Amino acid sequence: MKISDLIKEEIALAKENAKKVLANGSATMEEINAATLKIDTLEAKLQLALKEEETIRTNVAGTILENQETPTGIDSQAYEKAFLNFIKGKSTVDDQMVIQAALSSGTDENGGLLIPKDQETKVIELARAYSSLRDLVYVEPVSTLTGTRVIEVDGEYTAFAEVEEGAKISDIENGTFKSIGYSCKTYGGILPIPNNLLKDEKGNLLYHISKWFAQKKVATENKVILEILNSFSKTAIKGIDDIKTAINVTLDPAISSNAIVVTNQSGFNELDKMKDSDGNYLLQPDPTKPTQKLLKGRSVRVYPDKVLANDTTKVPIVIGDIKKAITLFDRQAMTINSTDIGAGAFETNTTKLRGLLRLDAKKFDEKALVFLQLDTAGA
Repeated sequence: MKISDLIKEEIALAKENAKKVLANGSATMEEINAATLKIDTLEAKLQLALKEEETIRTNVAGTILENQETPTGIDSQAYEKAFLNFIKGKSTVDDQMVIQAALSSGTDENGGLLIPKDQETKVIELARAYSSLRDLVYVEPVSTLTGTRVIEVDGEYTAFAEVEEGAKISDIENGTFKSIGYSCKTYGGILPIPNNLLKDEKGNLLYHISKWFAQKKVATENKVILEILNSFSKTAIKGIDDIKTAINVTLDPAISSNAIVVTNQSGFNELDKMKDSDGNYLLQPDPTKPTQKLLKGRSVRVYPDKVLANDTTKVPIVIGDIKKAITLFDRQAMTINSTDIGAGAFETNTTKLRGLLRLDAKKFDEKALVFLQLDTAGA
C-alpha cells in the first residue's frame, strides 16, 4: 500500500473523530482545535506524499525511456523483496521504485502489483498440476477488454466462382459471415494471510501465494469454459453404435480426424467397460502413452467428476476438435492488491491479498464437437 493511501485512511479516521467531538456538546475549545489541527496536518502530509510519489513515477519513467530498456531487466531478488514488503504493508521508497519500474501499462488503472515474473512462472507450473480445461480450447491473448472476431460459416465449402478470360472477378457470393464479440469479465477473490506468518521474511509465503493463485486461476478458467461447453446441444446415446455414428457421420470428416474424446471419471468407467459384438473393448491402449487410452484412434482425456460434472445419472462424453469450437480470451493481467487495515483485516490481524483475472470465452463453431450423454441409470 502506498504512503498516500495510508494517510488517506488516517484522514478518514480523523474526520470521523472530529464529527464525534462536534457532536459532543461538552467538548472544549482545546479538543475542537486539536481535532481540526490533526486533519490539517494530515492533509498537508498527504500533499507532500503525493508529490513524492509523482516524483518517483517521473524519475522511473524517465530512466526507463533514457536507457531504452524494458522492465524485464529488473533484479528479480530486489523485486521479490519489494513484493513481500508490499504485501506486509511495509514498502519503502526504494521498494516503490522497484515495483513501479516493473509495472506495465496494462496494469489496472486504480493501481495493481504484477506478480514477479518468477512467481508468475510458479503459478503457471502449479496450474498444470490441477485439472485445467485450458489446454482443450483455443486460447487467444488479447490486449483489450472487448473486441470482435468475424468468421465465415462453412467457408471451406464455399468455392470460388469460375472466371472467364478477361472477365471481371466477382465478389464471393452466398458467403455467410457472423460476428463474435468478446468482453473480458473480471474475476477475483481474497486470500487472508495471518500477520504472524508475514513476520517471516521468506518461509513458504511465496509458495503459498503461488499455490492459491494457481488453484483459483484454474477453477476460474474451468468455470468460464464449462459455461460455454454446456451451452452446446446434447445428444442422448445408448452405446457403442451411437458413439461410432457421432464420429463417422455427425462430425465433419476434417473435424473427426483431429478429434479428441473428453469425459469424466464416470464416463471413462462406462467407456472402459464397452465391448463390441466380437468381445473387443471399445477403448484401446495408446502405444505411445501406456497410461492413456484411445477410442477409434482418438485420444481420451479424463477429468474428475468434480470438474466435468454428471447431469444426474447422465455422464458426459464430448468428441470433437474443441479448439475450433471454443476460444478463451485471456486479458493476461493478473493483478494483486493488499491491505492490513480494510476489509476486516484490522480486526482479524491479517493481511488480505486480492487477486484479479480478466477472461471471456465464446463458442465459435457449433459443429466442431458433439456433446453426448450416456444415461447410466439401470446400467
